[in-house]
Amino acid sequence: NVREPVDSRGISQNLVVHFNLYRDYFNKLLNKDFNSTNTFFTVEDKEKIKEAYEKAHHIREYEINLYWSRLNYL
Repeated sequence: NVREPVDSRGISQNLVVHFNLYRDYFNKLLNKDFNSTNTFFTVEDKEKIKEAYEKAHHIREYEINLYWSRLNYL
């Protein structure tokens, strides 16, 4: 298991720009205030993000399947 370099808050270096662009989203998703320098990213936060991604992906797949079902019906 190779450890990724992280910033002072515990965020992977290759995700810092993305995280900063969508900080408001992550603040609401994780119920934290990442505008504060004393707020750190934890393993539990990573699991919540992974779960949110999987749910969003599942919903999108469902929407696509509905689209194709309607298309085939017509």
